[in-house]
Amino acid sequence: MLKKLKFLWILLAGALCFGVSPGTLWAQQTRKADVKAKANADESDLGESKLEDLPGENFSAAWPKLTKIVDMLPARVVEENGKKNVYETEHFSFTCTAPVHLSAIRDIARIFEGTYTANLALPLNSPCNYYQVAEKGKLKAVLFETKEEYLKVVGSENKSSAGICRSTSTMETSCIFVPFESLGLEKAGSKYKRGTRKIPAHVLAHELTHFMTLPGYHYPSWYLEGIAEYVGITDYANGRFSFAGNKKEIVAFVSAYGKEGNSGRGLGKNIRVPMSLEKFMGLPYKEFTQNPQFAYGFSALLAYYFFHLDGKKDAARIKAFVRAIQEGKNHDAAHALLLDGRDWDKLEKDVVRGLKTLGFRIEFPKPAKKK
Repeated sequence: MLKKLKFLWILLAGALCFGVSPGTLWAQQTRKADVKAKANADESDLGESKLEDLPGENFSAAWPKLTKIVDMLPARVVEENGKKNVYETEHFSFTCTAPVHLSAIRDIARIFEGTYTANLALPLNSPCNYYQVAEKGKLKAVLFETKEEYLKVVGSENKSSAGICRSTSTMETSCIFVPFESLGLEKAGSKYKRGTRKIPAHVLAHELTHFMTLPGYHYPSWYLEGIAEYVGITDYANGRFSFAGNKKEIVAFVSAYGKEGNSGRGLGKNIRVPMSLEKFMGLPYKEFTQNPQFAYGFSALLAYYFFHLDGKKDAARIKAFVRAIQEGKNHDAAHALLLDGRDWDKLEKDVVRGLKTLGFRIEFPKPAKKK
């Protein structure tokens, strides 16, 4: 039986990022829109909305090189009434505490729809592979005009966060909360529009990947953050994620402060891991986040290693690990599939050797001598 996640909150640190990249897997079957769009000068009506041709279990799919969404992202107004303003795109419902121009909703939705499609394309069996939008409704996002409104919902202790994902046991009841300021929205008359300030893509893509992968599953901390970092760091431009070339971005982001010089983990190329690999990969989330820069950065490297460098470089072991978690097996049983007959010392050596090809020198503590 799957161990259900009950309201797991993951905080976004720093400024939110904009980016989107999806491999379009939408089918051509259509259904009539269930809500009539209101007249709006900048509105683009969804018209006939498409059903999804879901791939089901996708472990055998090829690793995507590039994912993208349609250039003209459709969006519509569902309701604009005082404090409740609801807008929809293909897979998302945005509830805003102030009215927002539909052009801005389309821009914002690019990262949401893009991250959805990117996770759909990764051969790691994301829960969004099974999420029937036509039957179960849209994925939910709540956007807040003021930081004060946002903190009333997420808690004042999260005042430094740029957004929060609340993941539950199902995608229907999970939600992401984001303040307008994190999305670069600015007031223009009675509505908000996208401002000129550039929003980097990493953090929002990271958080949305939690949204796309967590519901219903109980992953260990390193994988939970590792896959979110992997997607978030991947180069994004104009609705596209370039997975084929993300090695360079991951190396830059983990070792320094990203290609724009304003973000990154700053771990350098010589990384001394303060504990054994076995202990790190078994850390409960509270301990894992005590040193977030190191934990997130090293988890990104582990994710890249298992996706692209381990064994025959076919991600077979990490897929077996993911399948085990999705079948309700515990972390030890899932990690045994990553070990695949190796002991932890051997896996440490393999990780050191693999990450050396990325230019990193990884040092684990020497094992204690047996008496």
